[in-house]
Amino acid sequence: MDEKVKKWVIKAMEDYKTEFKKLDVGNLSDYAVEVRYADEFYIPTLEEAKQAFEIAKKAKEFIFKKMEIREDELK
Repeated sequence: MDEKVKKWVIKAMEDYKTEFKKLDVGNLSDYAVEVRYADEFYIPTLEEAKQAFEIAKKAKEFIFKKMEIREDELK
């Protein structure tokens, strides 16, 4: 495992009870389950899709900040 990732995981586990609980992922998990295991095909409304996108974007920014990386470093 990359040393930077290893250090981040250790720090994340230490901070889990305080900082990660502040991260509100809304109902993103519900979408993942409904899309994969739905009896009927579910198409979210435009508003639901926009809300899910904003939640995902905030979660990504939070994680990148915690890992001290920038998106351009991943390319």
